[in-house]
This record gives sequence, C-alpha cells and structure tokens, in this order.
Amino acid sequence: MHALKGASATLGLDSLALCAGNLELLLREGQAATLNAEVVALKLELISNELIKIAAVLPTILPSSTQSNDISSQVNAEASNVLLKELDAMLALNDAAAVVFYEQHADTFKIVLGSTYAKLAREIKQFSFESARELLRHLI
Repeated sequence: MHALKGASATLGLDSLALCAGNLELLLREGQAATLNAEVVALKLELISNELIKIAAVLPTILPSSTQSNDISSQVNAEASNVLLKELDAMLALNDAAAVVFYEQHADTFKIVLGSTYAKLAREIKQFSFESARELLRHLI
C-alpha cells in the first residue's frame, strides 16, 4: 500500500493516495490488534473504485479495428501485462467490477488472449471468478 500511496501522490491522484494511505494505516495499526475483515474489504473496494475511475479516463491503448490491419503489432506488451495483473487482482477479491473492467478493455484482451478470450469472458460474465482467475493465472 505504501508504494501505491507514493506513486499515486506523485502522479497527483490524491483520492487514490488517500485511500491507499488509509488502508496502509489500518493495516499497520491492525498488527497489534485483530483486523476487521469487513473494514479491510471496504477500504480495498474504495481503492478498486478509484482505479476504475482512472482507467475510464485513460486513452484507449488500441485504435479501432477499422483503423489498422495489424492491431496485434500495436499492442504495448507492458500495458497489456498491467491490465492482466489488475484483472487478476480484481478476480482474487471477487470484485464484481472485474466484469466492467474486462468489457472496458475487451479489444486489448481479445488480442492478448487470442482464442482464450471467449472462455475467460464467459467465466467472468458468469461471476465464476475463481475459474476465471485459474485460467488467467495460466496465461500470465
């Protein structure tokens, strides 16, 4: 959480930095006491919501399919890996926002995942997050 808080603050993402800082403080204070799982889950959900807001305003990674004959050559591997890891984190938390996130980045996932795209999409849309995560972990 400390790294997320620092990176967010550096980028001027004050709301995300505040959410990460709050969770970091809670976890630090919770080392001496028992943590309340519901409070931790709520703090994680706030962070997830902030990340979704940020992702929604970022420019798309890929042009539309009509603008390019060879889209796969334009996919930034590093950015794709970040998206896959973010999806993995959402699936690990059984976060329903994974469905929206997957749909928002469908073009990228289609290219990166190839024939596995449809199967993963089906698992996510059916809220079978454990199965989807297993499939995704094999790809990552």
